Amino acid sequence: MSTVHHYSRRAGLVALIGLVCCGRPGQLPRVASGPISGGGSLEVAAIRDLGSVQLTPGEPVPGDGGDGIAVVGELVLVSGSGFGRRPKVTVSGMVAAQVARTEDGGVVIRVPWGVRTGAVRFQVESSDGKSSKTFPVRRYALASVPSRDRIFALQVSREQVRLSGKPLELPSADQIRYCADGQTAYVTGRSDKLGLTVTVVDMTAAGGPRLGRSQAMPGDQLVALTAAERVPVALAISDSHMMVLDTRRPLRPAQYRPRPLPDELRGHVVAAEMNPEGTLLAVLLRRKNEVLLYDVGGPEARIRLLARSEVIPATRTTAPVLRDLRFSADSSTLWIVSGDTHASLARGRFPLRLTALKIQLEQRGATRRFGMLSVWRTLDVPHRAAPVSLAVARGQPTVRGTTVSIPPAKAAVFIATHDSRLLKLARTRFDRQWGLREAVRILRGASPLGTLVRTDIDGKGGPMFTLDALPGAVEITSDSQVLLVAGARVETRRRPAAVRLVYGVTAYRVFGKHKPQFIQLAEVDPEALKRPFLLGEVRVQP
Repeated sequence: MSTVHHYSRRAGLVALIGLVCCGRPGQLPRVASGPISGGGSLEVAAIRDLGSVQLTPGEPVPGDGGDGIAVVGELVLVSGSGFGRRPKVTVSGMVAAQVARTEDGGVVIRVPWGVRTGAVRFQVESSDGKSSKTFPVRRYALASVPSRDRIFALQVSREQVRLSGKPLELPSADQIRYCADGQTAYVTGRSDKLGLTVTVVDMTAAGGPRLGRSQAMPGDQLVALTAAERVPVALAISDSHMMVLDTRRPLRPAQYRPRPLPDELRGHVVAAEMNPEGTLLAVLLRRKNEVLLYDVGGPEARIRLLARSEVIPATRTTAPVLRDLRFSADSSTLWIVSGDTHASLARGRFPLRLTALKIQLEQRGATRRFGMLSVWRTLDVPHRAAPVSLAVARGQPTVRGTTVSIPPAKAAVFIATHDSRLLKLARTRFDRQWGLREAVRILRGASPLGTLVRTDIDGKGGPMFTLDALPGAVEITSDSQVLLVAGARVETRRRPAAVRLVYGVTAYRVFGKHKPQFIQLAEVDPEALKRPFLLGEVRVQP
């Protein structure tokens, strides 16, 4: 779904065939308002991508939203004969949700998350047999560059990651999350008119991702954005409020009334994450190195504290060392990474540590729920570095390029790290020559700049590869085969002292003899190192 001049010849031919087979937009069938029978010989005749259109029973299927390439989360019309009353539709072997039937017996499906990309088989199966056709499917990642007010789209497959189309202009674009089916993304930003914003990005738009509407968020600074994987709900946290979004209409999410941020969170939030079911919110705090667990599934999205726990006991350190967190796929475990931070460096070094906390919930009556958090396992990762971000695989990747389902608590964990000495850059004056000289000295003394570490709660694994870039957010594809790490390559000069940062995304295939691939996006100001190092974010469609 990139612009026309980015199509390969093959993709363009497929798009043309799709248009010919399915006819012009005005010739598409009507959406059925009742049961469909449709007997005869089973045959898939044509496939057409539709975008994120609105379907109305009795009205023709809108046909102007597609471009001949389907995207994760996009609606697709599968036409043919003999589908019967209850056909089963799969895309690359994965069952697809059926959104509607058409009066001529066709079926409108949504491309499921986790599907493979490229020329993919769309298959219809009924009691009379099965039939299929191939159609191109694409998966995107979005990367934000806050200091350049841009969002970049990348096409992601197991074989290649490459830039797609022109960047989207969004002031202060930063954190990125997707709705449950992946058809839209939500990106935090800031505008002169609205202040803090959460902006919709239509991932299925013809020609590639496209900016949608923006919603205002109370507050002066956006702290966190998170979204549930399995239900249509997202949540944004500013320095003063929490705002829950109902994403059942992903292009126009409904906004619950923003609620004041609980006192215990003000000024202390490090990171926040929602569980896959959208019922729990976990928040890391600088103060006391705590994690707090909230219930967010109540009426009108009321947020209630369920449990809290110290991740690092005060007897070990009182310095703020928590960095990032993730839920396990079944919401029973919280993964938390800790280590050196710019605020803890003056108090000595702290080991790179992975902690797993067990979540226990108890229901009392119809509406009252109570929770308990307890440290289950603690692992000091055998690698001397400071953590930046964390990603957890949904399964165990294998050498063959498949993903084996395993207990969520045994999942592979990936940690982006950098040399702890680089934390001193947070206090550097990049607008002065003496500050630049100090920055050059620190940067040249750190080798490597970053490392990607793979481990699990049993301590297996270790450093996977070194990075010639300062790492930021780390992300892994839903099939656990490709890693993406946001970050910036560094160029230094001694006389006169100068630092140049080139922001981009490093792509790495988990298995096989492949070198990390750096996709350059934009040059950024060295002042971005003061954050420190979360130079932007990268998130891939599910």
